[in-house]
Amino acid sequence: MKKHQPTTSSQELKRLQSLLNQLQLEFKSLQESGSRLKMEIATKEKQIKEVEEKIHKLKGANETIIVSEHAILRYLERVYKLDLEKIKHEILPDRIAAQAKVIGNGRYGVIDHTLLIKDNVVVTVITDDAA
Repeated sequence: MKKHQPTTSSQELKRLQSLLNQLQLEFKSLQESGSRLKMEIATKEKQIKEVEEKIHKLKGANETIIVSEHAILRYLERVYKLDLEKIKHEILPDRIAAQAKVIGNGRYGVIDHTLLIKDNVVVTVITDDAA
């Protein structure tokens, strides 16, 4: 005849219910911690954005506005009514342009200035007082 063992299933049930209660408490605690962390993260993101905006404004306030060479040329052309095509021909007379096409890169003397030509581009104009 088999001996009747004490009910292990009821002990197991109690153990599992206790474990379930413990796990549920830990889960709830983690959820609350997660909610707090989400709030902290949102607050920090807002603070970071505010500081970045202040930095951007301060940088912008201290930067000098630059006038491009293109804007200067358009100003000279439109306000002072300078003929830029005429100036280009004064800088690079036809005879010098013809020489440069044959000879290539180098320095070319004009009446009152010298040109530095590189790859078919006048890269600078040199005068006696600038040398």
